[in-house]
Amino acid sequence: MPGAFYYLGEERVNINSSGSKNGELEIGAIPVSKYDRFKQLLADAPINNVESSNWNCQYWSLSVLDWLRQERFIEEQYQNNVIKYWLREDK
Repeated sequence: MPGAFYYLGEERVNINSSGSKNGELEIGAIPVSKYDRFKQLLADAPINNVESSNWNCQYWSLSVLDWLRQERFIEEQYQNNVIKYWLREDK
């Protein structure tokens, strides 16, 4: 929702027991040795909470994906246009 997005950082959630796997797309893996760098990239991603900007969490996610792709955390076949298509609600 524009104007209300925030990122608190690491959560303690077991995604394997989170219920439905519907809507998941595995796009890469984070080596334990690079986990701190991964968390830093997420924390450094800018957030625009100006409600009139129409900015939302998807913009944040796609910008983070660009950075993760540059650092080779994400497989090249998953470019943002592929991920955006996969996330569409009308498919």
